Amino acid sequence: MGIWLLIAVAEATDCREPGSLVSDAESAVLEARLDDAASALAALDQSLSCSAPAAPEILARMWLAEGAMLVFEGRSDEAVDSFAAARRAAPTVWVAAYGAELRAVYERAGSGGAGSLDLLPTPAEGEGWLDGAATSFPAEVESGLHAVQVVREGRARFGRVIYVAPGDALSVQTNLAATPLPEPVTPQPSAGAHTELSAGPPASPPEHVTGGGRSPWLLVSSGALTAAAVGTAIAARSQSAQMAGSDSRSELNTHFQQQKLWAYTTYGLGGLAVAGVAVHIAL
Repeated sequence: MGIWLLIAVAEATDCREPGSLVSDAESAVLEARLDDAASALAALDQSLSCSAPAAPEILARMWLAEGAMLVFEGRSDEAVDSFAAARRAAPTVWVAAYGAELRAVYERAGSGGAGSLDLLPTPAEGEGWLDGAATSFPAEVESGLHAVQVVREGRARFGRVIYVAPGDALSVQTNLAATPLPEPVTPQPSAGAHTELSAGPPASPPEHVTGGGRSPWLLVSSGALTAAAVGTAIAARSQSAQMAGSDSRSELNTHFQQQKLWAYTTYGLGGLAVAGVAVHIAL
């Protein structure tokens, strides 16, 4: 539990909410700062895997900003997919400052067919989200861009924008463990109920067991935590080389945040390993 709490705190610290990121993307597009717009949209895509579930209106604004950026870059054919996704997510959302020319491209955008989409392992009821709404998977979808998320305890543990081609049956691996089913409850007899005894020899008295000794499970767990801490420390150190080779501020910041997360995880794993050894010695 301590490990997951540590990771959750690190994620909450480093993960910006989609609402602020989409505002940054819109401002950058309207000011023709297209590199900044691309960086904000990339960060927004990453935030889908750590933020609260993205609302349909936020997703629509994300795709509108992406479509406008692509048009300004001379890639109008690609912009059609973004505008079509925005119309599916929230048909009434539009940014008037984008102007009439972009509105005309938006109006022409449409779906080119249908496909199906599944998340593996299949999320539990209420955990799978599609385009800002809780959805049961597998799901039939219109072809084009879609945002999928797996949400647990109010925050996304997986999120990605994917493309479903017409007629395609797409399965997306989330690499998340399936949520365990609740243990069945064994009914207890009510007070005063008649209990029928079966005939047979009397039960033997339980044997008295002496001298249990220390259980080795704490040491085994501490060893596993130590090995995991070494692995996360190596992962944190590797980010230094990635930062040295970064070509942009956005890429540098991404590797720095990843290094912080690996470092926090290493500290937590190491602390838990030491605590396990101390408890074993104290028993």
